[in-house]
Amino acid sequence: MTERINADNVRGACFKPSRLGRRGYNQAEVEQFLSGVATRLEQGSQPPAGAMAAADVCNVVFNKPQFGRRGFDEDQVDEFLDRVVAELTLLEQGR
Repeated sequence: MTERINADNVRGACFKPSRLGRRGYNQAEVEQFLSGVATRLEQGSQPPAGAMAAADVCNVVFNKPQFGRRGFDEDQVDEFLDRVVAELTLLEQGR
């Protein structure tokens, strides 16, 4: 079983740049989204109305960085977001 994730894990997440020839995910967008994820995780199992949910993480779409720049490695970000979804699902179930 994978270790549970918390707000500090999210704030400390580091991602490799995308491979050469790939643009990856816009770094600023990923970082801004993860800031919201960290805030949500701090709220625990009783978040305010309208708080981020696991479904929001599943549905997030990041733009590509400006042409000529490399963003974050998509696979690495996606794997991390899978862990976030699992954690938010547990919170939503009250665990």
